[in-house]
Amino acid sequence: MLELNALDACVVCRGNGWEEVAGSWGRVEKWECEVCRGGGILRVHRKLRVRVPARTSKLRLRGVGLPRPGRARGDAILAVTVR
Repeated sequence: MLELNALDACVVCRGNGWEEVAGSWGRVEKWECEVCRGGGILRVHRKLRVRVPARTSKLRLRGVGLPRPGRARGDAILAVTVR
């Protein structure tokens, strides 16, 4: 079991950093997201189950990397050290 702190797209603004709010006279206003404070990214704690093959020094974890607005999640590279 691997536990890590990761970054994830904000669930409120979907990674944009702003929210569309109904303003006066039917206008739509853009406000900075209050949850992520305009960054579009939140820190989350994740638990992953990873199998490490013998004699492996690096693993590529597909779809676990940084979120990118409008695109798929990137890959994370995990360096393995045996003590």
